[in-house]
Amino acid sequence: MVLAVTHLFSPSRESLSRIIQLRFILVSAQIFLVLAAYQWFEVSLPLKPIGIVILLTVVINLLSIWRLNIEFPFTEFEIFTQLVVDVLALSVLLYYCGGSTNPFVSLYLVPLVVTAVALSKGYTWLMCALVIGCYSILVQRYQPLVMRGDSQHLQHLHLRGMWLNFIISGLLITFMTIQIRASLRAHGQALAKARADSARDENLVGLGMVAVGAMHELGTPLSTMSVLSGELKREYADDPDLRDNLEILSGQIKLCKTRLNDLLDVSGRGVNRAGSMVSIEQFFLDLLERWRIMRPAVQIDNTNIAGPDVQIYAELSIEQAIINFLDNAADVSPEQVELDVSWDQKWIDIGIHDRGPGLTDELARNVGKAFFTTKSPGKGMGIGLYLANASVERIGGSVELFSRSGGGLTIQIRLPIGSLIEAQP
Repeated sequence: MVLAVTHLFSPSRESLSRIIQLRFILVSAQIFLVLAAYQWFEVSLPLKPIGIVILLTVVINLLSIWRLNIEFPFTEFEIFTQLVVDVLALSVLLYYCGGSTNPFVSLYLVPLVVTAVALSKGYTWLMCALVIGCYSILVQRYQPLVMRGDSQHLQHLHLRGMWLNFIISGLLITFMTIQIRASLRAHGQALAKARADSARDENLVGLGMVAVGAMHELGTPLSTMSVLSGELKREYADDPDLRDNLEILSGQIKLCKTRLNDLLDVSGRGVNRAGSMVSIEQFFLDLLERWRIMRPAVQIDNTNIAGPDVQIYAELSIEQAIINFLDNAADVSPEQVELDVSWDQKWIDIGIHDRGPGLTDELARNVGKAFFTTKSPGKGMGIGLYLANASVERIGGSVELFSRSGGGLTIQIRLPIGSLIEAQP
């Protein structure tokens, strides 16, 4: 008796794969039951037509395996057709095995339940009409089973068959229910994630629009500050202390203008990548050099950058994300920030360590949310970590926070190298 259980909700490659696996299991069970009935219970069965049905079922399953390798969308009609094939094969087997008197006739209910749960209302009614029609035909037309023994022995065999049918039906329906529950959970989680991603994207679009406007407005005051700082350096060239401070100021203004030009260039081209390919080591060395210009007062210790020679594209959003994480570590622990970077051919692992207050309950609940900040008013807007986390997740990376032994926080960032070398600027 051939039967199939399909995956809940959308027709998919997984649905057909489960049907194929279950068919092979049931075909094996059919062969065993036929041989057992013929050899042990001395039931006279038409082995030739039964064997042809089982063989055709195996052929259909092999064709279904071939279908799995074809890149073509799966539809409800295709999954329904697979179930129809199972119902027809079951009907033929039952016709040669006693029809409606066979205790396994109640297996018709299982594909009907599966269709009602997995497919749309129209296909459910079609399946209902099919199984009712097949059952009704088998009430009138079938080949009786020829069995040896008195009526008591035959009744005993029938009860045994009903018992076995109950076990098989119970196992199949239990399996189906477990799959449905798992699919419901997965569907709910996917829906919740899609809603969260949609809300995040809306926030990012809004922030992006504000950022583009701010970039255009910042160009003029930065140019003015650059001119004024140059004049002040010439005017106070004889004052060493002031000259050093003006050099720092000029460097930071130059860095701001460079980053602003990069952002304007990226937004104009509509891509996220900038620059040519560089080694991972050089990427982080350049990043640290720029960050030291931005945060000259911060002491960064134990900088370990080591790994094989791998080339990546310097992606501006990822660079900015790492700088945001470094900034947050420096804000809570300016006297000690540590950076570890290692990589292989697949992943880049970045560890940023500080000696701040560590992973508080409030931070654990809200980290990565937009507009959440632990800084005092006026010192943070709560979007740095949010944007940094979104940039890392966008390329398939991950960010984890851990309390550090001895106090402080560790931010562990993992980036897939494949995402940084596949797309070219």
